[in-house]
Amino acid sequence: MVKHCLFLLIFCFLFSGNSYSSCNGRACSNVYIDRIYVKTTAPEILIGTTGDETGLNCNARAGVYVTLNGEGFYNHSQVLSVLLAAQAANKRVLVRIAEGSENCDILYVTLDKQ
Repeated sequence: MVKHCLFLLIFCFLFSGNSYSSCNGRACSNVYIDRIYVKTTAPEILIGTTGDETGLNCNARAGVYVTLNGEGFYNHSQVLSVLLAAQAANKRVLVRIAEGSENCDILYVTLDKQ
């Protein structure tokens, strides 16, 4: 009986929405923002999350970054503000990318009350 309860507890922990984060297909969900890499020589900002960006359907920069492109992106500053707020408050986000994009271009992010 104890083994069954322990197994159930571990199973619930591993597959709980509050503790599970991943990057696959078109999004990194339930992830923290680990790094915001701002370059002065390019209009893009590289974003590193706690997920594994290699699981996305795009080419992650250096295998670990999604890209917030400053050229032709209407709400670039607002998206960056959400990412900075999430990182400062240690909150999880969803980062949606453009599938098949060369640098895993971010389409949008969501930050929910936690």
